[in-house]
Amino acid sequence: MMRREGKMNTYRMTARIVGAMYLAGFVVGIGGIVLIQSILGAPDHLATLPANSILLAIGAVLWLMAVAWDAAHGVLMFPVLKQHNSERLAVGYLGFRIMDALFIAVMVLFVLIQIPIASEYLNI
Repeated sequence: MMRREGKMNTYRMTARIVGAMYLAGFVVGIGGIVLIQSILGAPDHLATLPANSILLAIGAVLWLMAVAWDAAHGVLMFPVLKQHNSERLAVGYLGFRIMDALFIAVMVLFVLIQIPIASEYLNI
């Protein structure tokens, strides 16, 4: 009986960590998106982007932090999901979380590539 209670406390702690990471990732990700959209949503954003490149980079870093926490969800939830005799579900959840993180990381690269493009735009 003691062994089972210890295991349940471990999973409860994991659930709390995942919940806190989810909420923190949500807040940080939204902060990053707001920064990115405020710069890229402006009219003729290529002309003003070099002046705002630091803010864009900060927004991208915030978004990448949220991505890292998203991928960590899959890693932390793997033993919890596996406990319920669904290893396929655990592997699938982990795989989709990592795939989600990769897609968002590629989107961040596309956002950041606009900084040198904007510099070239102003030099023309």
